[in-house]
Amino acid sequence: MSQLIYDQYPAVKVIIRSGSEEFEFAQKAIRYHVLEYILKPVSSKEIVTLLQKTKTLIDEERFKKRDLIHLKSILRNLHRLLEINC
Repeated sequence: MSQLIYDQYPAVKVIIRSGSEEFEFAQKAIRYHVLEYILKPVSSKEIVTLLQKTKTLIDEERFKKRDLIHLKSILRNLHRLLEINC
């Protein structure tokens, strides 16, 4: 499932909660950029902390993307001004 999500929706954050301690599963999760691979049992406090961390990561990515779009717009405008003045 992680491979399918990664291949079709690479921006989606995946967290796996598993009862399996098989290293092969964790390796595959890493290969497909799974954000976290947590083993059962897991406390509600750990889940809340993990979700807060994930939200922070998503917010940072959104801010970076927004800033990049803004900088590209500024660069285009500067480029137009240079073309007009040269």
